[in-house]
Amino acid sequence: MQKIDFQEFLQKDRECSCKKVHRCDIETILISKDALQKVPELIKQQGYQKICIIEDNNTKQVAGDLLEKILKEKDILPKRIC
Repeated sequence: MQKIDFQEFLQKDRECSCKKVHRCDIETILISKDALQKVPELIKQQGYQKICIIEDNNTKQVAGDLLEKILKEKDILPKRIC
């Protein structure tokens, strides 16, 4: 299985095979066993004030409800869009 360095895509312009330039404005990608537990610290590091969880029904069941609980425990009150 090939490992992908996602950092090479973040905050950079990249020329695509379609001949257009695309930009990924995502600042952080976190892949780990305890990624949801690390979200409150990432939010604080970035200085975000308004948090929105965007999810479909499957993601809500798998991670959205737990993420909301984790955030609320840290006094971060997200808005949810499902």
